[in-house]
Amino acid sequence: MFSGPPITTKPAITIKELAVSRGVKTIVKSKSMVTEEMHLAPVLEAVGIKVWETDLGEYIVQLRNEAPYHIVTPAMHLDRHQIRELFREKLGEDIADADPQKMVALGAAQTARGILCR
Repeated sequence: MFSGPPITTKPAITIKELAVSRGVKTIVKSKSMVTEEMHLAPVLEAVGIKVWETDLGEYIVQLRNEAPYHIVTPAMHLDRHQIRELFREKLGEDIADADPQKMVALGAAQTARGILCR
């Protein structure tokens, strides 16, 4: 998620060790500044555990491999055309008119995959 080396914390390491010991392959999480502050996602990803974001804004910044811009609106620094290009590049879906409703529907379908573990 973050471009620099993760600054691990004891809670992130504890969660990683617990997940590894139990054979966890995927962790589904919702918007959580606590997990951002402890750099949980990169710690888990470093040992091969897939981290799925369920919040659409968090999912968008996850696709961009960047930290949330703001605690309430993590992707507010992006316009709909940037998000359309991101979805085209990362998901193989081109929403020609960058229609916000269509992009939300696509994003929701993608985040639901993590919830449904598919």
